[in-house]
Amino acid sequence: GDAAEPVDFHLPSHPWQAADPLDPLPTRRNDSMVFLLSAPRSGSTLLRVMLAGHPRLFCPPELHLLPFNTLKAQQTALGRSYLQEGLQRALMELLQLDADQSQALLEEWSQHQLTVPQVYDKLQQTAAPRLLVDKSPTYSFSLETLERAEQIFAGAKYIHLVRHPYAVMDSFVRNRMHKIFDLATADPYRLAEQVWQISNHNIATFLHDIDPSRHLLLRYEDLVANPEPAMGQVCDFLGLPFDPAVLTPYEGPRMTDGVRAKSLAVDDPNFRQRDHIDPSLANVWQAIQLPHGLSSTSQALAQQYEYSLREEPSSPAAEVQPSVLMPAYFPSDYVPLANLREEYVTMRGRETCVCHWGPVDGPRVLCLHGILEHGATWDAVADALATQGYHVIAPDLRGHGRSAHAGPDGGYQLMDFLGDMDALSQVLAERAQPLALVGHSMGAVLSAVLASLRPQRFSHLVLVEPVVPAADWPQETAPQLTAHLDYLTTPPEPVVLPSMEAAIQRIRALKPKLSALAAEKLAERLSYPVKGGVAWRWDPRLQARTSLSLGGGLLDRQSYGQLLRNIAVPSTVVFGNDSQFNRPEDLAFLTSHLSEATRLTLPGGHDLPSETPVELAHAIQGLLQKEHR
Repeated sequence: GDAAEPVDFHLPSHPWQAADPLDPLPTRRNDSMVFLLSAPRSGSTLLRVMLAGHPRLFCPPELHLLPFNTLKAQQTALGRSYLQEGLQRALMELLQLDADQSQALLEEWSQHQLTVPQVYDKLQQTAAPRLLVDKSPTYSFSLETLERAEQIFAGAKYIHLVRHPYAVMDSFVRNRMHKIFDLATADPYRLAEQVWQISNHNIATFLHDIDPSRHLLLRYEDLVANPEPAMGQVCDFLGLPFDPAVLTPYEGPRMTDGVRAKSLAVDDPNFRQRDHIDPSLANVWQAIQLPHGLSSTSQALAQQYEYSLREEPSSPAAEVQPSVLMPAYFPSDYVPLANLREEYVTMRGRETCVCHWGPVDGPRVLCLHGILEHGATWDAVADALATQGYHVIAPDLRGHGRSAHAGPDGGYQLMDFLGDMDALSQVLAERAQPLALVGHSMGAVLSAVLASLRPQRFSHLVLVEPVVPAADWPQETAPQLTAHLDYLTTPPEPVVLPSMEAAIQRIRALKPKLSALAAEKLAERLSYPVKGGVAWRWDPRLQARTSLSLGGGLLDRQSYGQLLRNIAVPSTVVFGNDSQFNRPEDLAFLTSHLSEATRLTLPGGHDLPSETPVELAHAIQGLLQKEHR
C-alpha cells in the first residue's frame, strides 16, 4: 500500500539507539530471516510466542541487534538492562547453556569484535534448519535501523503487526514504557501517540519499496479474535505448513522466562498474566478514554489500517497535569504484580527481598507492611503512584514474604524489625533526597518510631490504620517467658495447605475484595510446594503473639505516646470508615498524641492497601504534592 503521511512528531533522543551507518557493509549478505515489526505494546510478544510453537521457526525474545555495528557497541549501549537479555536467552536455548556460560560466551564474542551481521549469522547457523525470527519493537523508532535489515539479509521477510492506537497508548502509559526506552516526556499520553505514529509510519515507509511478496500486514485485533485464520495466513506467507501448536502459546517452553530463576521475563511481563488467547482484547480500545484527541496524521494512519475512531477533534500538544493522568491510569484490566520488580539485599546479615515499582530516579516512597503481610501487598497502591513518576520501595520484613527467616538465633521483637528498617532507610537516605514513609498497621508503628528517631531521613509520614499498644500489659511475667521459651524450644511447623487452589481460597477469605487474579498472584508469591501440598513462606513463629508484643518494657503505651509527640515530620493518619480494628480509646490516644497530623478517612476497613488502593494512592500523592507546593 501507500506509505503513510508525514509524521507530526519527532521522538526524543535515546542513548542506545545508534545512528551510525552500517560500517563496514557485509561482503556477503546473510540468508533470509523474519522480522516482526511493530510499535511497542502492539501484541508482538503474543505473536512471537505463537510462532515459537512452530517446529520450523526459532523465535527468541527481543534481540535488539539491528541498530548496532558490533556486539560490543550493543553491550555498551544497553549495559546491564533487560533489553540485552533476549540475545543471552537465545544462546541459552540454542546451545543449552546456563546464564553464566552464555554471558561468558557473549563477552568472548565481544572481545573478538564480532559484528552484528556475524552475530546474526551465528544464530542463524545454530538454529538451522529453523528460520530465525527477530521481534524487537524498538527497531521501528528509526527508519535507518529498519533499512539495515535489507543491507544485512538477502530476501528477509517482514510481518507488520498493528494495533488500535487507543489500546497502544493506554498500555504504553500504564506500563511506563518511556522509562524503559529512555524517552523523556512531560506528557506520557502525547509521547505514546508519537511512538505509535512514528513506529507505524517508519515501517510503512520502509516496506513501501520492498517486494509485496516479502511483507505482510497483520492486525492484532484479527489475531486475537480469529487466531486460526490469522495464523494460517502468516504460515502461508512464510511458506510453512500450518501447525496447530501456533494456536496454543501458553503450552510448552517458549522462552517466556527470564535469564535467571529470579529474573523478569525478557519481553512483555504482562503476557504470563493470562493462560489463553483472549478474544475480548480485540475490543478493549472501545472502553479507553484518553485525555486528548489524536492528531490529524494519527487519525489518517489509523483509518489506513481500517480502525474506527470516536468522533474527536484533533488537539495540539498540551501539558497534562498528574491529577488528570491517574484516573486514566487505573483501568478495569489492572493486572496484579505485572510491574513489580524484586531485589534481594543483605540486611544485617540476612537476605531481604525488596519490592520496587516505578522509575528509579523518581521521588521515593518507602512502604512498610503489617504483620503476616508482605511488600507486594502495596502493589495496587504502588502501581498508581509509579505511573506518576514515583519510585515505590516496599521490603518484605524479616520472616515475611520472600525475605529470610530470623533463624534460631534471631527474633521478631519490635526492635528486630526496627533495626532492619533503620538500616534500610539509612542506605536509601544516603543515596538521594529524603523519603516519604508510609506504614500500615504494625508497619505504621515502625514508621512512626523511625520518623520520630530519624527525622532527617524522611520528608513526610503517612500512617495507615496504625495500631496502638494496649493500655495495660499483663502483670504476670512467668507465663509470658514460658511461652517464649516453648516457642524457642519447639518452633511451630509450617501450615500445609492441600493445593494452590486452597491457598488462593484462604487469601480470598482473608481479603474478600481482591480479584481472583490478584489472589492467585499473591498465593504464588507467598507459598512454596511441599509434600502434601503447599506451605506459606512466612516463618510460623510470626503467629506467636508473645514474640510480637509491643510491650515488654520496650514500647508501652506511654512510651509510644512520647515518640508520637516528638514526630517533627509532616504527618497524616489515614483510617478506614468501616474499620473495627482500633477501639474508641485508641483513636482518642492517636488524636491527642498526633495533634499536628492531618486526619483522613477513606472508604474501607483495616486493610486499606488492598481494599481501596486507588483512593489511598490518590491520598498519598495529594499529600506529597501539597508538601512540595
